[in-house]
Amino acid sequence: MATQLPPSTHLDGIDISFDQCPPNAWLPKNVTLRLADVFTDVPDDLVEKYDIIHIRHFVCVVKGNDPKPLLHNLLRMLKPGGWLQWDEWDVLNRHFTKIHPDSPQENIDKLEAEFAIMRRHNAQPSWPPRLDDSFLESSMTDVAMEKRLSPIGHLPYMHDLTLLVFQELIDQAEAKGNIDAEQTRHLRQLLGGATRESRAGAAWNLTRCMAIGRKV
Repeated sequence: MATQLPPSTHLDGIDISFDQCPPNAWLPKNVTLRLADVFTDVPDDLVEKYDIIHIRHFVCVVKGNDPKPLLHNLLRMLKPGGWLQWDEWDVLNRHFTKIHPDSPQENIDKLEAEFAIMRRHNAQPSWPPRLDDSFLESSMTDVAMEKRLSPIGHLPYMHDLTLLVFQELIDQAEAKGNIDAEQTRHLRQLLGGATRESRAGAAWNLTRCMAIGRKV
């Protein structure tokens, strides 16, 4: 987008870490990266700064099955009349796709079952398909919502992303001491098997929810 928009357009990337981003010298001149936690109070210099905010893939970090605190902060960062676009996965509404009924999925199923046990005390993220309701309840206007599955040709890449999320969750659980060395090895073995099954033609297709709305 940085190269397609007018030179006067400036794009800010905001995150708690940019370890996976290229060096600043390789970024377009109209792109700035800023370390900030959008779950905390909005810094004064970001209040009503942006005409457009795009956010995605927060389903694993929104707490208590409630996006409203995060939405409140995003709206504080928007100028009056500014637009918010939120792109999220509905992880509870998914479809399993295989190239053949006999294609293996044993490791994928076992990995999902292990994480279901680990998440059993956490609220299930049922909020993404209701993002438009959250927008309306926050007094936004011109609200619209689209929900769709990924095209079949995109599934290998989308499932790779899902498996990378599993990898990150395993690493975090290990770092926090929530799982011991034996469980860590077991989960990583399942992840390796799930990756091989995915390459052979088995993948989850998650429903993608895209909501837009304008701040009054």
